[in-house]
Amino acid sequence: LAQQLTSAVSQLTGVTVIAPAVAAPYAASRGDIRRIGRELAVRYALDGRIDWDDDLVRVAVHVVDTASGGSLWSGSVQAPAAADGAVPLALVGQLADALRAAVRSAELNRVAKGKDVESAHAIALGAIDALERSTDGAQLPAIRARFERALALDPVHVPALTGYAHTLVYLADQTDSAADGDALLRRADEASLRAVTLRADSAEAWAARGNVLYFRDQYDAAAEAVRRGLQLNPYLVMLHAFDGEIQLVQDRAAAALAALDRGIELNPTGPLQGVLMHLRARALLALGRFDEAVRSCERGIAFGAEWHDYMLLTAAHALRGDAERAAQARAELLRMKPEFTIGSHRRLLSSRRPG
Repeated sequence: LAQQLTSAVSQLTGVTVIAPAVAAPYAASRGDIRRIGRELAVRYALDGRIDWDDDLVRVAVHVVDTASGGSLWSGSVQAPAAADGAVPLALVGQLADALRAAVRSAELNRVAKGKDVESAHAIALGAIDALERSTDGAQLPAIRARFERALALDPVHVPALTGYAHTLVYLADQTDSAADGDALLRRADEASLRAVTLRADSAEAWAARGNVLYFRDQYDAAAEAVRRGLQLNPYLVMLHAFDGEIQLVQDRAAAALAALDRGIELNPTGPLQGVLMHLRARALLALGRFDEAVRSCERGIAFGAEWHDYMLLTAAHALRGDAERAAQARAELLRMKPEFTIGSHRRLLSSRRPG
């Protein structure tokens, strides 16, 4: 588990993790955490306990600030035990996501206290956090400006390049102008290519590259970028979501479903579950499994309702012959997006991919 967590956490944006073999002597000695932090030159230390029984594996973890000795975060996760004794996938996925959030929060607190506030790292970290928390496109121009500020300070800052590429893609996805969208995607292409050139060992850089290539309709190249990312970090849920979406547009619904289910298994209550459930519903509709598609739509809506979830739910109910529930879902769709029509949706899908 320590090796798998090290692999997963070391891929997080801006994080360097020491090898378990280096930390092992300190774990055994249980010495003063502030002295250990100084000797290893680390800001944070992770301690934990694993409990196994016949059916369940439980892990309790504790993240400590090595400068003060204070607790930053503690929690526990559990997952069904594997028959062969292997570490459950969901255990690593949940822990990696929790540690990612804890470390980012600690780093943002450092910035808030005036430490490295004007560095490219601090600016990019804040922009990445804002991007992941954004709920609508109105926030994207300001987030873009923050990434551009970070890159003006450090043009080879890979986390800033990857976040910038994602932001430009989402801006391109929102524009009604094919020419503007194409210009944004060209800049995103340049940023993501630079990121993977500088850090070919970064799963998050490959995730950004795959996202850009997907929106440029270069599906085979996007799939290869995602494959490269998954080789580096198979615990990054975002990559499984991209994998599933790429498989869907290539009419490989069964493969898409398998990829999305892996992402769901990694962290069943994680922040991307709504996205995964939406994509899963699309795959199930393509496979003719309409009852399951309804359940996936409803689970996705429970994580955060979007108009396109009700669009799929309307289709799923209609295809299973439930006109009453299809009408109810359609009414909710039109409440959230009054201008929606099938024709306008098809035109949007066509115009937002300038190629």
